[in-house]
Amino acid sequence: MQTLRLNHCKGLRQFPEDMVMSLRKLIHVYLYGCSNLERMPRNIGQLNNLCTLTRFIVDTRDGCGIEELKDLRHLSNRLELYSLRKIKSVNHAKEANLKQKQNLSELLFSWGLERFDRTENEACNEEEVFQHLEPHSKIQIFELYGYGGPEIPRWMRDRQMFQCLRKLTIFNWTRCKNIPVVWLSPSLEYLHLYNMGKLKTLCDNLCREGGGCSTPLQIFPKLKNMFLEHLPSLEGWAGNSAGVAIDSSVIFPVLERLQINICPKIASFPLSPVLKDLNLAGCNLEVECLWDIPRLPTSLEILWIQRSGGLVALPSNLGDLAKLSGLMVNICRSLKGLPDGMDGLTSLRELRITHCPGIEEFPNGLLQRLPALDRLIIHGCPELERRCREGGEYFHHLLPIPDKSRFRTGAPE
Repeated sequence: MQTLRLNHCKGLRQFPEDMVMSLRKLIHVYLYGCSNLERMPRNIGQLNNLCTLTRFIVDTRDGCGIEELKDLRHLSNRLELYSLRKIKSVNHAKEANLKQKQNLSELLFSWGLERFDRTENEACNEEEVFQHLEPHSKIQIFELYGYGGPEIPRWMRDRQMFQCLRKLTIFNWTRCKNIPVVWLSPSLEYLHLYNMGKLKTLCDNLCREGGGCSTPLQIFPKLKNMFLEHLPSLEGWAGNSAGVAIDSSVIFPVLERLQINICPKIASFPLSPVLKDLNLAGCNLEVECLWDIPRLPTSLEILWIQRSGGLVALPSNLGDLAKLSGLMVNICRSLKGLPDGMDGLTSLRELRITHCPGIEEFPNGLLQRLPALDRLIIHGCPELERRCREGGEYFHHLLPIPDKSRFRTGAPE
């Protein structure tokens, strides 16, 4: 047998003890989605013809450590490494020799999502181990979960390290203050950061890294999708070598989709001239500059605003967004009404207003001036709902909506 496919076998917990001896000719082992697998077969490093091993789980038993990867020099495509917290020796991390596995294009590192409360000694050990898990510089997709150290390894500070990286995902780095130096990467298209409690800025030492302090300075030159979630200390996008924020002088030139969720200290969003989809949730929308409408590009097509308790008004000139096709406002309990300028939303097809009890009416004549509207959802806005029901003053204005089955005054989908 040369190929073993066990993808999504949720019941698989371990392999037979004699598997390596019995299957010496294995070349491909596919273990995608085997989330309950506890450890690898002992001495898997003896299968030195392996070209595919999608999942490797570090264990403390003899023959099950990270050093088993040493002679698997032909590994290619994707490799997922789990339970890295069980690597107790820096030498074992060195022996894995990831840097020499030049055929790998995707890597996942997971230290173990069940533990965020490392002791200082454990965190320092993780930092030293991480330093010796350096891959080659042609990695295209990198996913990192549950690292407990306070600093990133030195190789992640090397700008040349990420010249081919297209996708970076970092979850549950609760102590780390930095992300890898990817803000000038010529290839990064996707960035997702989640639960990084100490992170204050995406880019630091920008003048030094960027080779100057010219303004405006383009960062993340190829980034199209950015998701920032549960980053309670994040204050801005960039800082110079003195640690001073320079958010007003940076631009994300090709960013199309931006989601900011529970980042309460963010006071502005980045200049993004081609932004199409903006989703803001749990942010401090009391800060005026966040709603400086010239900073919202006219390219915007989707706007979500959710769970923003301090928001009392939408921009009066929201109607300048002529390409906007979807506007969703949810759980903004301090919001007092909709702006008159919305009649300029001639491309608006979907309007959702949910759990905003302070919104009691539409601006005068608005429903007659939204020619593209074919979906309207109102829920949790008692007075506005009353006016939309049969017998209410808006009921007849709602009749022309093409898809009446999708007009609702009940719970949103």
